[in-house]
Amino acid sequence: MSVIRTLDADSLDGIAQPIQELIADAFSEVRTATLANEIQRRQIQILHGDLTEAGNGDPQVIDIEAILPANAIPFALDVQVDTVPSGGSVSECVIDVGGTTDPVGILLGLELITDVPTAAEINAAKGVAFSNIIHAGEQLGVTVTPDAGNPLVDLTAGDFTITVYFFVLAPVTP
Repeated sequence: MSVIRTLDADSLDGIAQPIQELIADAFSEVRTATLANEIQRRQIQILHGDLTEAGNGDPQVIDIEAILPANAIPFALDVQVDTVPSGGSVSECVIDVGGTTDPVGILLGLELITDVPTAAEINAAKGVAFSNIIHAGEQLGVTVTPDAGNPLVDLTAGDFTITVYFFVLAPVTP
């Protein structure tokens, strides 16, 4: 089992102040009084049976739960690979995570078969890009792409969970 975390779930209690500082720096024109709904998450577990795309090299997009609420700002990603995807002749299984307008806005090109990733690879080489803020009302999604010569439907094993953490800014009334 491989576990990749950009933020340990147990450490969520101690991050309210750093998040508020990040918001103040990134959005100096926005007054942020309080967080409306505290820290929230969208999560999906993807099993090999969920990957039904039959075209060679064709990607499949899977929604991550419900649409983000208004004023949502993603800030952390957790990818847990319980079973590395395998089966058929599939030699690559790449995932991207993003929203409706930017399908790779959070994570670009994480390969799950040939190079089971580490947290450092996600943060550095693979590029978790929370600067690409997902706008309110967007659907988060995972794009899963096999190598060019094989379809996802050929996978006979695979189990991974993707969690995106976000907070919701409270509306500010003057």
